[in-house]
Amino acid sequence: VQQRLLTDYQAAQLSNGHINEVVFGDYLVLDQIGKGGMAAVYKGRRRDGDQLVAIKVLSDDAAGSEESSYRFDREVQAA
Repeated sequence: VQQRLLTDYQAAQLSNGHINEVVFGDYLVLDQIGKGGMAAVYKGRRRDGDQLVAIKVLSDDAAGSEESSYRFDREVQAA
């Protein structure tokens, strides 16, 4: 939401498990793959093609934590 990739409504839909109703940027969310204390991971598909992707979304608590954000950024760099 802070990066303007999701609206407040879409974020609430993800949080409540209504994943089939969510478009995340250029991606359509298809299913939830997993969820932990720091983030949830969703299976997605590019809206302009068939490429499947994993979409990781930080929880509100983790997004507000400087340490969690740092660890998430390191994970992205490693990937």
